[in-house]
Amino acid sequence: MQVGCRRACGFCATGTMGLQANLRWTEILAQVEVARALAEVLSLPPLRNVVFMGMGEPLDNARHVAQALAVLTHPKGLGVAPRHVTVSTVAPSLAALELLVAWPCHIAWSLHSADDAVRAALVPTTAHRVSELANAVLDLASRRNQRIFVEMTLIDGVNDRPRDADLAARLFEAAPRRVRFNLLAVNPTEKGFRPPPDEKLLAFRDRLRAHGHFAMVRRPRGRDRSAACGQLVTLPGARWRVLET
Repeated sequence: MQVGCRRACGFCATGTMGLQANLRWTEILAQVEVARALAEVLSLPPLRNVVFMGMGEPLDNARHVAQALAVLTHPKGLGVAPRHVTVSTVAPSLAALELLVAWPCHIAWSLHSADDAVRAALVPTTAHRVSELANAVLDLASRRNQRIFVEMTLIDGVNDRPRDADLAARLFEAAPRRVRFNLLAVNPTEKGFRPPPDEKLLAFRDRLRAHGHFAMVRRPRGRDRSAACGQLVTLPGARWRVLET
């Protein structure tokens, strides 16, 4: 979606680049076409799911992301069913969330912490209290008649305590069926954060479930190649230039 990111989330290496450029919708879709071609050449399973996640904030490039979604999901475009597409956002503002109402995809909210002070440290550009954003997310789920994925990147000793699970669960206690929690262990970067041990991840999941929520731990992909969530960054010494913005 973008080259770099201006959100500068505390655990994410991408933010250290700042925002360098927005991708055009054609450039976004080109990544899907390349992935399809690679899967065929390498005899991998065909591409089924597309996730707008990794480098950049979709709502900071909303016009081109919306156009990419329209072509991606159109039968005469790339023909990917909307149920196989997910857009992940930190919810930069209440107004920005309004743009998601009609997008043909699933929506994932990067919560990370239900404690306002902790989330402000992890997502320093946040403009609203967590409770305000959670209410807006629930309203969005209702208007779209669709569950929202709530993502939490868990960091050892930062946001992985039982209290953190309780706070997250209480945000949505009025409508637990409207959300699904996806839990991810933080991926190693030069920022030095450590992932929680497996037993803490599972305990966090089980505590959310005890509150009546659907919760699951997601398996990391690409970590061994520094290509997982939070690890995407221009390598030191790399030379590149933006041809067009």
